[in-house]
Amino acid sequence: MMPIGYKLAILICLAMVGLRCEQDETVPRTQEVTASASQPTLPTFDWLAGFSEGLGAVQVDGKWGYIDLDGRLVIGPQFEEVSWFADGLARVTIDGKHGYIDHEGNVVIPAQYKQAHDFAEGLAPVQSNEDQWGFVNKEGELAIPFSYDIVPTGFHDGLAMVEKGGKWGFIDHAGNSTIAFQYDEAGGFSMGLAPVKSNGLWGYIDTQGRQVIPPRFLGATGFYPGGDPPYALVSMPPHPGVSYFIDRSGKRVIPPYPTGSYSIFHDGRAMFEDGRLRRFGYIDAKGAIVIPPRFQIGRPFWKGLAPVAIEGKWGFIDKKGSFVIDPQFGGAWHFYQERARVYMGDKSGYIDKSGKWVWEPSK
Repeated sequence: MMPIGYKLAILICLAMVGLRCEQDETVPRTQEVTASASQPTLPTFDWLAGFSEGLGAVQVDGKWGYIDLDGRLVIGPQFEEVSWFADGLARVTIDGKHGYIDHEGNVVIPAQYKQAHDFAEGLAPVQSNEDQWGFVNKEGELAIPFSYDIVPTGFHDGLAMVEKGGKWGFIDHAGNSTIAFQYDEAGGFSMGLAPVKSNGLWGYIDTQGRQVIPPRFLGATGFYPGGDPPYALVSMPPHPGVSYFIDRSGKRVIPPYPTGSYSIFHDGRAMFEDGRLRRFGYIDAKGAIVIPPRFQIGRPFWKGLAPVAIEGKWGFIDKKGSFVIDPQFGGAWHFYQERARVYMGDKSGYIDKSGKWVWEPSK
């Protein structure tokens, strides 16, 4: 079974695609997107994914490659699947097997693994044909032998969570079992703490395995470094769907929202859903509603802007809730180095922070 903490992390990461990169702080005035003959058109691709480490994945005729920030195809479409770049390498699929390439498209670790995850802290989890997991280094050497049943993600804070024989524990970069296999489920470390589950309840341990927050929660997320403030979301019996925020001491800092639920904090704001209105808004670090629930859906703030949808169209708001780019897109993601991916119908392109096209929608 995939640990609950990891499931929550996946959902949060999906909402925060591309947020780990440097971006401009400037918040533009409200402006409609207007196309003109002088604006560049991105070469025709079947699909555009997000950027990381200066490269973005693109699909052409069913194969994946990468473009740079100017839209130039720098790694030709040749792979069945790809991931974002992390630690200088990207995971790719060739003939159903997984390996890794560098920024020039060179296969630096041959595609030979049944499954694989991204690099973190110099190591990547890989699965053998016998369904066991281990870790490789950037030279492709097996740094930690195949000996684990499940490895859902890489290293964080110097430790990786692994499952063996139905129990979860943590190992270090040398493969030493630093925290014994004793937990029913676990989440990865962040900011020195990890959520772990025993006897049906979640608590938190530090990197030495010491219990910092006793197990009393029905659900728990990690303390994410980009949280600002670094709070975690938890729920307590007897209401698993009712969540609230705690600090790193376990103290409740923001009570449950009376008729809905929260997302995590980022850039000093946390999104919440009002269950009665079926709309989303945002609170500040004290729990005060600073943007009322009026959006159909939204994403976390990043560098002062958040993509939100209203009446079926996506735009961008500032931290006061004012639209700086009016809602007009079929979908929108966060800005990365002055560019945000948006959709117009079944096509996608990139805009800048003034709302002008950098690359007009392509195929």
